Amino acid sequence: DLKAAEGITGCGELSDSPVIDVLDRLVGKCLVTVDRSTERLRYSQLMTVREYGHELLDRGGERDELYRRHLEHYSERARRSSLDWCGPGQSETLAELRIDHPNLVAALDWALHDDSQRAAAAELAVALRYHWIAGGNLSDGRIRLERILQRLTEPTRERGDVLWVTAWTALIQGDRDAAREHLDECTAIATALGDERLRAHADHWAGIHAVFSGRPADAILLFRDAIAVHRAVGDTASALTASFELGMAQTYDGRLDDALETCRDVIAVADRHGEKWNKAYALWVSSVAYFHLGRADDAVDAAQQALRIQRDFKDKICTALSIEVLSWVATSSGDANAAATLCGAAKGVWHRLGTSVAAFGPQITDDSQSSGRAAALMVGPGEFAQLATPAVRLTIEQAVDLALGTRTEDAAAPVAEASPLTKREQEIAELLAQGLSNRQIAEGLVISRRTVDGHVEHIFDKLAVSSRTQVAAWVAARAHPPAVETGR
Repeated sequence: DLKAAEGITGCGELSDSPVIDVLDRLVGKCLVTVDRSTERLRYSQLMTVREYGHELLDRGGERDELYRRHLEHYSERARRSSLDWCGPGQSETLAELRIDHPNLVAALDWALHDDSQRAAAAELAVALRYHWIAGGNLSDGRIRLERILQRLTEPTRERGDVLWVTAWTALIQGDRDAAREHLDECTAIATALGDERLRAHADHWAGIHAVFSGRPADAILLFRDAIAVHRAVGDTASALTASFELGMAQTYDGRLDDALETCRDVIAVADRHGEKWNKAYALWVSSVAYFHLGRADDAVDAAQQALRIQRDFKDKICTALSIEVLSWVATSSGDANAAATLCGAAKGVWHRLGTSVAAFGPQITDDSQSSGRAAALMVGPGEFAQLATPAVRLTIEQAVDLALGTRTEDAAAPVAEASPLTKREQEIAELLAQGLSNRQIAEGLVISRRTVDGHVEHIFDKLAVSSRTQVAAWVAARAHPPAVETGR
């Protein structure tokens, strides 16, 4: 955007020239393109123009300086997003980070290739924790966090922070063994440094490890210790997150009334701060507790309140978990058709995130599988799959709309997800998925290599991916949607 262009490039020969004037001239010469799809104009270049610009930077010896300024600019944006997280504007922050994702990843990748920027890379990756988790960028975040740990080897506070954020992403991906190793090391560093704040984060995510491992009673103790420190140091965002997770542990420890009281407290504090992300999760936990108390109407109401928040947030984790509860309620009320459709919608959201409900521990998994088995028995496995499979293909927005328009007796017909790619881009994406290089694609389609380069860049931008492997996974997911498990 303009602010980034001014902050990053407004130096050297451009220091005395208004950047907006230079951009206007470049747009007029078709060397820079303008994206007007959002309120804030965004500027970009085709791959061929960008490569030419890199050549000029190398000749002038300005490349490292420009990359450093790029890193500093996006690090400051990420830092502000994490510091201001607990308050109004969270959904807008997430949306902006999603749009900036290619720049954020580029800044991190450059820092990872420069040993002098290791600490900066760590600070940026930790500041982006909500972008990795709530923004649905688990794989991109986990890969880079692990790379930082390979380079930042000293037992410092910076490494400790990277460890607990990496453990968080690993836990959501279902990699509990790796998370345990990271948390053990984080605890050791915190103990050696006498750092209570770092120890609280280690205890916090060790609590989630305990919940996901089927030990909710152990988790309750860890969460309470972590919450006390989070509150003492004024970290309201972390205190709220640990608190709704405490409610989850209480739910699966059979302390359902305690869980509901914990969630009411989270919602009250969140409302005072204008905070909605943790509030949505507290509503989801409440829906699970209500379900186990046999209060179906309250369970549906709480889950749908969480999903209304997700219209803006598009947090795949909370969305999938809330739709799961609606599916359970549908099954318990005997509406197998709605249960199957909702089950499929939840599974599609999990698939897009790159994980499954199994990552969240045996209790939630048992609820999900028991509901699926019961619904499949009511209508038969074949009919269950026929109802669920179309819903797997829904976008997250369509899945939310389906769930909000569906009580236990009314399942709306899902709509297949449209491809964001043009016909030519779709063709090139399929060739990429076959492992062909840009040169091979150009030869096969009888077009120039530069044209293919431009199409590949647009594919990456539209799919919000950064590798050919991710493109291949997207192509495969559209051609062969994931099978819907019925618990059998």
